Amino acid sequence: MQNDALSKSSKVGNEREVESEQNSYIDDRLRGVQLDTCLQPADIGQEALDLCFDQVFNLAPAENNNPLSVLKEPGVEAKTFPVHFPSGKNTSDEDRDEKLTIGRYFNLRLMSVENRFARDTNYIFFSQYLTELNSVISNVQISLRKQCPFSKEGKKVTREMLCNKDTLKELFKKDEAIKYLKPIRGTPPYWQSSQKDIFAMIRQPPSTKTFISEPSKPDKDLDDDEELAKEVLSDLWEVIKSMKMKT
Repeated sequence: MQNDALSKSSKVGNEREVESEQNSYIDDRLRGVQLDTCLQPADIGQEALDLCFDQVFNLAPAENNNPLSVLKEPGVEAKTFPVHFPSGKNTSDEDRDEKLTIGRYFNLRLMSVENRFARDTNYIFFSQYLTELNSVISNVQISLRKQCPFSKEGKKVTREMLCNKDTLKELFKKDEAIKYLKPIRGTPPYWQSSQKDIFAMIRQPPSTKTFISEPSKPDKDLDDDEELAKEVLSDLWEVIKSMKMKT
């Protein structure tokens, strides 16, 4: 009896472990949907926030030093891709007479006549991730400088107000806490900005025009092309009218 109870409990425990592993795997997959690839972390915003701190760790051999991200290490590009940088020079963090932003640097690398960088998919994903991360970090630093000393009612924000759940909720309604994620695709500020651009394009006179182009084929009937264009434009117009009615 005791052996049966032990075997049953161990079986139940194993089933729970398998179920939790499956759930965590599904959660990881769902969190990665917002990005174009699975090579980036699920929460790039949190990774950027982890770089903005002044804590000091008293652990040897890094005693009395600030932790440094791997991507902030000098020469990380040459160390990651030694094939493209055999001499270890002319990387993104090198001092130049004319300063280049990291976005313009990677743009020049990928659009160069020498296409060895553009052919390397790992380098493309590395440059995309590093550009987005630097954009988030710069926006975080701007958000940290932007203080919100007054509430919605015009009162000065105090420690007691931050401890109150209702007043804290009102402060977060301004979305100042997540505006730094605007350049990252798939985040709420990104889609909010895209939605505003679409509404501005629809409402601004004159009305927007849609053009459908297709390679001409001599053996194709022109009537079919006209019917297809009319069908697509009618569906698009119905969507625009429904959006206008909602707003």
